[in-house]
Amino acid sequence: MVFDAQREIYFPLRPPRPQGEVYRRYDPRVRKTLSFRVADPVLDAERFTRWMNDPRVEYFWEQSGSLEVQTAYLERQLTGKHAFPLIGCFDDRPF
Repeated sequence: MVFDAQREIYFPLRPPRPQGEVYRRYDPRVRKTLSFRVADPVLDAERFTRWMNDPRVEYFWEQSGSLEVQTAYLERQLTGKHAFPLIGCFDDRPF
């Protein structure tokens, strides 16, 4: 437990941020392995940009933008404290 003197409360210490693959499981119903890995802006920015600019995705996320905008977003998420971006893969191919 960590004590926050400003708020005068204890809270659990956050685990270290994951790196690389965080989940992998074979699904016999679809005969594929589903996995999730932490996003890498160098490898994933183009795919992520296409996804965020897809009209049905943009409708909910309201975050379309250029490659530079999406790369900066991924980098902020990777350095922030509260979330981290994951890329889903079927048989090691990102979707």
